[in-house]
Amino acid sequence: MNIPKQVNVIDSVIAVEFATMVRELGYADYDNDKIIISENVTESKKEEIFYHELTHWILFKMGSKLECNEDFVSMFASLLNQAMKSTE
Repeated sequence: MNIPKQVNVIDSVIAVEFATMVRELGYADYDNDKIIISENVTESKKEEIFYHELTHWILFKMGSKLECNEDFVSMFASLLNQAMKSTE
């Protein structure tokens, strides 16, 4: 999978960027409309992180309390990543 440079979520264009990070693998930057992914991981891990942070963004834009539930976000993102890989 090629991670897109941006994604549209409801009324926002979310930029996807890569950065050298020490403590985090990725995060959803709601203030700056970004998904930040660590450069220090494998391509497969970057895809996992992308779907994880995208799930956070979608739930955030929906106003869902699940946005803060890391167990739910991780499971949903893992299943989404699996489903998308099966379409390649």
